[in-house]
Amino acid sequence: MPESAETKNQSVPKRSVPHPGLLPEGERRRKRFFLPRLRLQEGGLVLVIILLGAVLTIFGGTVREPKFVINAQGEPERVFVKNADGEEVPAFEVRNKFLRPQSLTQLAKDTSFIAIMAVGMTFGILAGQVDRSPGPKD
Repeated sequence: MPESAETKNQSVPKRSVPHPGLLPEGERRRKRFFLPRLRLQEGGLVLVIILLGAVLTIFGGTVREPKFVINAQGEPERVFVKNADGEEVPAFEVRNKFLRPQSLTQLAKDTSFIAIMAVGMTFGILAGQVDRSPGPKD
């Protein structure tokens, strides 16, 4: 169906975007801070790492650990509390499994090998020592 002259001349209304000078000062400052950081290619990776950390923190569960205090000699000492029967029982703390220093240290140890290999490969690629051609190298 041929277009009439009336439909050709009709234009789609453009969205009005306020001039940066017309925005409130707080909004301008926020745009100057976030927009350059959102344009990075690595921004998606950073977002995924943050989301994975949040998911592991929330859904990682908890663990009961014995509670210790430092005594007058500077040594760790187990804490005991009295229960309803008047008996002394060991006190426990409920902690997040993911955010414990032991688990974060183990995570760093487990990933260090891959990180070192990735840095070495990056240097090799940047130096131009990667040849992906199928033929012989001259």
